[in-house]
Amino acid sequence: MEVILWPLACYKDPQYFPNPKEFNPSRWDDNNAKEAFLPFGAGIRQCPGRDIARVEILIFLHHFVLNYKLEQINPEFPISYLPVPVPKDNCLAKLIKVSSGIAA
Repeated sequence: MEVILWPLACYKDPQYFPNPKEFNPSRWDDNNAKEAFLPFGAGIRQCPGRDIARVEILIFLHHFVLNYKLEQINPEFPISYLPVPVPKDNCLAKLIKVSSGIAA
C-alpha cells in the first residue's frame, strides 16, 4: 500500500490553519503549525537545497521590501480554489519603486 501526502489538504486543516481560505501572512507569527507545513518535503526525501533557497529568498525579500511597493489593481478579486487557490484575475498589481538608493 502507498500513502501519498497532499500538502494542500494539510494547509486547509482548520486545526492548524484557522480560516484556511483567508490570506493571512501573520498566521506564521506563532509558528504553531510547524508539523503541518512542509515546503521542502520531509524525511530522507527532503530537498537538499532548502537552506540555500531560504537564504536566497531572504536576500530577495530584503531588497524588494526596501525598494518597492505593490499596489493591487483590483482589491475585490474573486478566487478559484480548485485544484489550488488562484486569483481569477491573476492578482494584477502595479510595482512601484519607492527608493533610489543603491542596493548592496
